[in-house]
Amino acid sequence: MKTDADRDAVSKRTQQLLSKPLAMDHAIQLALLNNRGLQASYGELGISEADP
Repeated sequence: MKTDADRDAVSKRTQQLLSKPLAMDHAIQLALLNNRGLQASYGELGISEADP
């Protein structure tokens, strides 16, 4: 489960990425940051998310 701080960090990074023209690597980063299924799988495995 994500904390409020985690959600705020994802929101801030999403805003940063969307504030400029979207490059391929940024589009992929956005997709991964906002993929709840992937985040749930990481949570089940006990894998911590890396800071972007």
